Amino acid sequence: MEYNLIPPCKELKNHISHFWVCTWDTPLEKPNTTYYVVGSSLSEIVFSFNGNSKDSSFLFSAIQGHTHFANQYPVDEFYHLIGVAFHSYTIPSFFNIPATELNDKFIPLNTFLGNEDPF
Repeated sequence: MEYNLIPPCKELKNHISHFWVCTWDTPLEKPNTTYYVVGSSLSEIVFSFNGNSKDSSFLFSAIQGHTHFANQYPVDEFYHLIGVAFHSYTIPSFFNIPATELNDKFIPLNTFLGNEDPF
């Protein structure tokens, strides 16, 4: 597994803590079927793919808010994740809801945005 943090550009620094990418080696490791959430004061949007190449298929996306405890969610088999970690105080300006509405939740992004078929 390879995990990388990418700092935001200067213009996004007050809104985004960091971007992250996590990739598993497809020939050497089994696909992941569980998404693990750790306690965090950040809100995140995550995108999942079935492989780690540019032609990999999109599997799911989700948004999560502040988390007080670790949790696990069953998901489609994935090998690659891309995430955006927002400072939770920016959630109201981006999504017009209080950040507390997302506390301890893991919501499919298409449900959160009100679109059942985003792609």
